[in-house]
Amino acid sequence: MLRHVYTFAAALPFLAFSPLAAEYTRDYLNLPLRPFNSAIAGQTGHNMPAQAAALVNPAFLGYGDQNTFFGGTLQGSGIQGYFAEGALFSPFGGVTFAAEYLKAQDQSFALSFGYGSFLSRRLATGLGLTPRYVYSDSARAFGFGIDPSLLFDSKWQASIGGNDGVGIYSPAVFVRTQNLAIPLGDTDMLAKPSAHVGVLSGLYHSAHFNFALIASTYGTGQFDKLPLNAGIQTQYRFLLLSFGYGFGNYHASGNGVSLGLGAAVPLSFGDTFIFYSYSAGNSQRADVHAFSAGVRLGGLDADAPEVVFESEGTAFSPNNDGVRDVMAFKAGISDKSPIVYYEFLVRDAAGNIV
Repeated sequence: MLRHVYTFAAALPFLAFSPLAAEYTRDYLNLPLRPFNSAIAGQTGHNMPAQAAALVNPAFLGYGDQNTFFGGTLQGSGIQGYFAEGALFSPFGGVTFAAEYLKAQDQSFALSFGYGSFLSRRLATGLGLTPRYVYSDSARAFGFGIDPSLLFDSKWQASIGGNDGVGIYSPAVFVRTQNLAIPLGDTDMLAKPSAHVGVLSGLYHSAHFNFALIASTYGTGQFDKLPLNAGIQTQYRFLLLSFGYGFGNYHASGNGVSLGLGAAVPLSFGDTFIFYSYSAGNSQRADVHAFSAGVRLGGLDADAPEVVFESEGTAFSPNNDGVRDVMAFKAGISDKSPIVYYEFLVRDAAGNIV
């Protein structure tokens, strides 16, 4: 996942330099989904910027509706990096454009372009393009990454024990290939192709507090080593808190705990984000500190949508006797802002969807 520039410091905490052995930027590019990034992405359907999830899978750009711009830096023993990116959205999907610079034992420059959109209410596709140039004192390489992706979002939710807060909300399964590149030069400096699959879901929703979980794995090289990643994120009003953990037998740079703390401050023109993240060192790398800031444009929509809803009568008797067994509804909605989709739900007296 690090082949993309990192919105909201999503994957940055796991970029690190090994205090025990020489590390190169390629050693981190094969880690497509860091636990911290997972935690951010799990919140995308709620209040987080959509391109945080797009770093996991470009198909998530179909969720976006507010243009966003971010930048930041990371610092650690033997590693440093800088990034900037933006995202633009329309009723036809979302696009991202980004640039990054990383320096460890080698140096790498990369641009990233992504597009994602829903083909239907549940199915979305995406595509990422990433030209990357890497060089050291003794070698150089260039790779042009082509990364298609797919997302299935159930758009389904169910409460647990009659509690509208606790439950399973819009569980989604995603899959993508990564680092499918056209390599030139010393290709050992570039990340190897990989495949990545995962699932994410909201676990608690309320007006002021959200909680989400994501878990994933991927294969690379001979696909004989499968790292596992898990992350959670909570949000209470303006406060953001994330926790992630990664473990596996592929590369120790992705193992360990990451923590993040930040704030989302609403303003008249949109939301302003600031975030600090910390990744604890392990046997292969030192601690890493990262900071990012950005803005998501688009204030509160004060103009309510116009809804037209009519029914043929006020009651019906679906007992198959040929008399008023069916009731027809006419529904429509219009708004000055783009509408991604809307739902018509029928509930019983207890509030259950029937």
